[in-house]
Parts: sequence; C-alpha cells; structure tokens
Amino acid sequence: MAEQQRLFKQQYQPQHLNIRLVVDVETFWQRLLLATQVVSEQAYQNKHYYPLQVNWQVKQFIKRWFRQFYTTNLKGEFQAFWQTFLTQLPNDQALLMSRLLVGHQRPGETLMQVGHDFELTETEVKVMTTDLICQLAKMVSHTKIDSFRSLLTGLSRSLISTSAQQTLHSFMAGKSLEVISHQRQLKLSTVREHLLEAAIMLPPEQFDFQRILPAQLVTQMQARLAKTPLDQWQFTQVADLSVEFWQFRLLEILRSKQTDDKH
Repeated sequence: MAEQQRLFKQQYQPQHLNIRLVVDVETFWQRLLLATQVVSEQAYQNKHYYPLQVNWQVKQFIKRWFRQFYTTNLKGEFQAFWQTFLTQLPNDQALLMSRLLVGHQRPGETLMQVGHDFELTETEVKVMTTDLICQLAKMVSHTKIDSFRSLLTGLSRSLISTSAQQTLHSFMAGKSLEVISHQRQLKLSTVREHLLEAAIMLPPEQFDFQRILPAQLVTQMQARLAKTPLDQWQFTQVADLSVEFWQFRLLEILRSKQTDDKH
C-alpha cells in the first residue's frame, strides 16, 4: 500500500486544467456536489438532512434545478454518471474522488482528511482533485443528458476581455483597424493590443492571421528567421522589411501555436 501511495503521489500530472480558462470550475463543483447530495437523499425519500454548505447562489440554483428535473430518473442518471466517471479513472483517483462525495448518510471528507490517508499534503491533493473536477466539467460539457449539462449554465468564461471581444468581432467582420479605432474611439495601438490578446488566447482557427500577415511578408520573415530557434527570434532580424513590430509578434504567436500542435 505504501508503494502504491508513493507512485500515486509522484506520478500524477494534471492534464485538464485548461478548461478553467473557459469554465467556472469551482462553482460547477459546488453545484455538482450539492446536486449529488440532493438526488441521493431523494432516492431514500429523506427530506430531513443538512445540505452541503455552499454559497447562497449555488443553493438557489440547485433548488431551481431540482424543481426542473425531479420528475426525471435522476437517481438512475446520477448513478450511471458517477459509475462511468469513476470506473474510467485509476483506482486510487477513483477512491479519492468518491470520498469527497456527499450523499445519504455520507457526509463527505475534506481535502485534509483524504490527503492524510494518501500521504499527500493538502496542496497536493487540491491540485489532483482540481484536475479531476476539470475532467468532470469536460465530461459534462459533452453529455447529452439535460440534467447534467444544465449544471454548467452561466459558468462560461471568455478567454479575452469584453473590449477585446468587441474589437475582434469587428475585425473578423472585415473592418479595418483604422475603422475600428474610429468607431470605438480607441487608439490604434489599443486595437492592435486587443488583437494580440485574441491571437495569444484563442485557437488559431478563431483568428484571421492572414489579414495581418500577407503571404509575401511571411515568406520574407521566415527566410530571415529560418535558422533561429523560435524562442530566440529578434525584431532586429526583420526590422528593415516592410513590417511593424506587432506583425512580427503575431508571426511569433502563430508559429508557437503551430509548434504546440505538433506535440
């Protein structure tokens, strides 16, 4: 058992944390925990229990959620959902997650309690559970079961600021940077910063790099930079070309994304 715990501690690597950029995972987990408790108590026809201590907004959401879905086969859906999720995990991870769940005559354990048994610090077990919760959120985001998918309602996060979104929307609609600057009463440099933000944060297919990086310019820059590793590129290498610094940055961003896609 000690060897199993040692391997569990040393080999675990988070793999799903990126969904935190686009989903409020913390609120999703509170909703799912409370919904699991409510459904569990309903299955035993128990109306007298202490609900999980979560914030007021989550409690109100689950009240509305339960009124909407209580006539469906919630017990069967939740049992199948948790069984599917836990059985696809390694045994140690499944055990860790199951001990956090709250249900009928099952109070659920704290991260400190679980971490103690697995010989993990509270920080280590928090990283693991956060990653597993992110995996849960991804699973729910792809499910066709309404009772689960609705738990993500209103929890979407944008990868870019609201102002950058507005700039990007105008840009993708075909407006020039000068027109966007005039219509939104922004400095041209601010418009460019918004587009750089979008290029960095969004998948490459959601940004029109070609409008800003004409093929001929890309060819010229690539010829100058071909023998230089990407992390050592310098604007001085291409400064004599008809290129602005922000275009150079965009090419760096595009190449880094293309490089990441190959790994």
